[in-house]
Amino acid sequence: MIDLDLIDKKILYELDHNSRRPISAISKKLKIGRDRVAYRIKRLEEDGVIKGFSTTTNPYKFGISVYKTYLKIENNKPRIGEFIEYLTKHPRIYWIAQCSGTYDFIFSTFAKSPKEFYEIQDKVLSEFSDLVIEFNMYNLVEIWCYYKNYFLSKGSDYFYFGGYPENNELDKLDWGILELLTQDSRMNVVDIAGKLKSTAMIIKNRIKRLEKLEIISSYRIDVDWSKIGMTFFKSQLYMRHYDPIFEKQFRSYCETNPNISYYIKQIGNCKHEIELEVDGYEHYNKIIDDIREKFSGYIRNIDTIIIEKEFFKWVPHEMG
Repeated sequence: MIDLDLIDKKILYELDHNSRRPISAISKKLKIGRDRVAYRIKRLEEDGVIKGFSTTTNPYKFGISVYKTYLKIENNKPRIGEFIEYLTKHPRIYWIAQCSGTYDFIFSTFAKSPKEFYEIQDKVLSEFSDLVIEFNMYNLVEIWCYYKNYFLSKGSDYFYFGGYPENNELDKLDWGILELLTQDSRMNVVDIAGKLKSTAMIIKNRIKRLEKLEIISSYRIDVDWSKIGMTFFKSQLYMRHYDPIFEKQFRSYCETNPNISYYIKQIGNCKHEIELEVDGYEHYNKIIDDIREKFSGYIRNIDTIIIEKEFFKWVPHEMG
C-alpha cells in the first residue's frame, strides 16, 4: 500500500477535478514548486496510484443510452478469461466490472435504441450461455458523479451524466478527439492535431465546443484503490415506496459524504444505486448503517456488490 502525504492528496484532488489542468496551474493553486508537483505526479503514476488520465463523456448528449447487465456466472476460469476478453474487445461495451457479492460481473453497453441493446446483449449471452447462471438489466436514467473529495475529507461536489437524449451531431474529427482524450485527457492540442491531421487551433475550438455542449463532462484520474488501501462498493437500494422528498434528501446526503462516488437512477427492479470508495468493510458498513438509520422510512433493503476490477471505455467505438 502506498502511503499518501498531504501534498499527494492535494495533487490527486486537483487532478480529479480537472486532469487537463497544467502543472503550472496546480503549482500556483497549491503554492508548491512546479518541479515538485511534476515529480509527485510522475511518482504517483510510477507507483500505480494513478492508472491514467481519463475524459468522461455524456453519451446521452449525442443520442446514445447506457444499459447495464448484471450476471451470476459459473466458476470456470478459462471461460471467464474468454468472457473478459470478448467484452473488452466489443466496440459498444464501455464498462466491465468483476465483482463479488450479489453479482459476479457487470457490463455496461452503449446503444442507440432498446432493440440495438437487445441484439448486443442477446449475442453476448448466447456466446456464453454455458457460463451465465442468471442475469438482470437496468437502463441508466441519471447519474450524479461525485469527485474524489475523500482525499481532503470534503463534501462531494459533482458533475452530471444522463438525462434526456439529444442528437448533437459529431463528425469524424469530433470522434477522433473524443477517442484520444478518453485514452489520455492530458494529451495536448498539438499532439492531438498531429494524430488527426488537423491544426492546434481547430482542435482547441472543437474541444471547447464539446465542453460547451456537455458532451465532455469532466477530465478525471483513474485511481487504483488497492494501492491506497481503499475498496470500491456498489450498493443497490430497494425502496419501500417512491417519494420525491426522499430523493431530494438522499441526494443532499450523498453530496455531503466524501466517500460516495456515484448516485444512480435507473429503470429496473432496483431504481437507485450508490457507489462508494471507502477504507474497507468497517468503513462501508458504518456508512450503510447510517443510511439505514436516516432513511429507514424509505429504504426496504440494501444489496452489496464489491467491485474487484473494472475497465472503462468512455466512447463507443466504430461510430466515427
